[in-house]
Amino acid sequence: MMELFLAQRLAEMEEEADVLAASQFQLAPPALQGQSSARVGSLLASTRALLGQLGTRRMQHLFTILASPRLYVDRVSELLQQKLRQAELLLAKREALGQKRQEALAEQGNLEPKLDRLLDRTRELQRLIEADISKRYGGRPVNLMGVCV
Repeated sequence: MMELFLAQRLAEMEEEADVLAASQFQLAPPALQGQSSARVGSLLASTRALLGQLGTRRMQHLFTILASPRLYVDRVSELLQQKLRQAELLLAKREALGQKRQEALAEQGNLEPKLDRLLDRTRELQRLIEADISKRYGGRPVNLMGVCV
């Protein structure tokens, strides 16, 4: 409310041509009549700065505490309990992922020897096929291409 009054008064003082506004303030107390536009502008800036400080998150928390301390404590405790539950869930997920990682590593360890045996068997079959084809074409050298071994 005060901010609006000061903003309106500053606008009126800067317009100087407004006879109605000038006549209204002739009846005002001398403390109001003697103010310069610079002084009103400074009061307006101070008022806006104070309103800005009152709107901060910290001040809102303080006003909530003042209005209802018990409700504020309940809200904060509920928020902390939610964060605790989230932390517990994240820890459980972390542990589950660790177990899955261990299982995957164990499975990889079990499958690597089988893969090595399959690769060896594939190379052996490839050599046998190359030898058979070579024998059919009079001993010409044969190389199978396109096989990734």
